[in-house]
Amino acid sequence: DVGFDRSEMYSSSLGNTVEYYERHVFLCYKEPVDWPARLENSVDDPLPYFLSAAIKSRKDHLPLKTRLTIYGGSNGTEFTDGDVLIFPEMIKYKGLKESDVDGFVEDVLVQGKPWASGIPESLVGAYIFVCAHVSRDKRCGVCGPVLVEKFKEEIESKSL
Repeated sequence: DVGFDRSEMYSSSLGNTVEYYERHVFLCYKEPVDWPARLENSVDDPLPYFLSAAIKSRKDHLPLKTRLTIYGGSNGTEFTDGDVLIFPEMIKYKGLKESDVDGFVEDVLVQGKPWASGIPESLVGAYIFVCAHVSRDKRCGVCGPVLVEKFKEEIESKSL
């Protein structure tokens, strides 16, 4: 059972179960149903593959402990493939391409400067990311889309 009624639901606290990091980088790329189990290791998906590899290879040079998460946001949102969101800086860069990954990582994540090939945009508001990656964890693939729809309903009902 992988739904909300599975036996381990609510059996333990989730507090302090996420590894500590100081910066969270989100890459918009396709939709979760399109992703293989380990998207960051898939040579068939070069953008997340190269970004993940560049961050890992520069890990010792990053001034902040950085986590990369791929998100599917292009369907019905203001985000498109290649958009990068950076938290807690609340910055968005549009249209990262495979050929620009090394320069992006060096400029933005290592040097802490604006990206030479893009214009930073400020993010405002609150962002909630829900895992819906079915190929990696069926629980996320089953429960994630339901949670996203419930969030959308609540946001709309409250005119947020």
